[in-house]
Amino acid sequence: MHIERKDKNMAQFPAIPIWTDAYLADTRHLTTIEHGAYLLLLIIAWRSPDCDLPDDDKILARYAGLTKGQWMRIKPTIMAAWNLENGRWTQKRLQKELAFVKQKSSSNKRNADARWLKTKETTNAPAMPSQCQVDAPTPTPILTPKSNSISASKAAPKRGSRIADDWTLNESNIQHAQEKGYSDAEIRSVGQEFYDYWTAATGRNATARDWNAKWRTWVSNDIKFNGTPEQRKINDRNKQGNQGVIETGIKVAAQLRDDDRGMSEFLRDFIDS
Repeated sequence: MHIERKDKNMAQFPAIPIWTDAYLADTRHLTTIEHGAYLLLLIIAWRSPDCDLPDDDKILARYAGLTKGQWMRIKPTIMAAWNLENGRWTQKRLQKELAFVKQKSSSNKRNADARWLKTKETTNAPAMPSQCQVDAPTPTPILTPKSNSISASKAAPKRGSRIADDWTLNESNIQHAQEKGYSDAEIRSVGQEFYDYWTAATGRNATARDWNAKWRTWVSNDIKFNGTPEQRKINDRNKQGNQGVIETGIKVAAQLRDDDRGMSEFLRDFIDS
């Protein structure tokens, strides 16, 4: 059986926080090689238990990926940002970030433990005896005057329904159409169109929660697209008048074609007739 062995050198906090603005502000003077060496030393220090480095040039050169000669040439520039104390190199900003990460990690762990304990207590809580529910008195609902005034049969359904097979115009529907100028005959005609349309309609759009409101919308759209009843009467009269003019013009043109008299004499005799 294969057992995965945890690397003893694995970092306690694998992700190293690097604030790019602060880093660039502090290291603009470094060359590319110096940047690489400096970052490698930061990473290795971060992975160490105490976030520090040994005061050993041979080891530091290996950490930086350089020969000892290369390392000795750039060491003054690189280690200017580090502090040497008790034979160990530390970086002040790195130490502050480690302290912050440790504090945050500890806080997160406490919160997680508290949530786990709360969840465990809820899960293990004894169930309430069913007898408690049986013996508990049922509260009497208090009806307000407003709720008493509305019967269940008149309350609008929560879900939409199709138009009833026996739907007819009620007094409210008729009154609304009359207020818009519809005659009784026009109301019956529009009402039949309304019923036929919604009876044949299918899908979700064929349902409504309030068919009285649906009727009012239908009347409004009828006026919007076809004009008010009074406007339609005027339009019908104008159409009839225009049709008469057209028919008269056709009649005049036909007779004029077969008449040898002049136009003015013909029109005078035509009008007199």
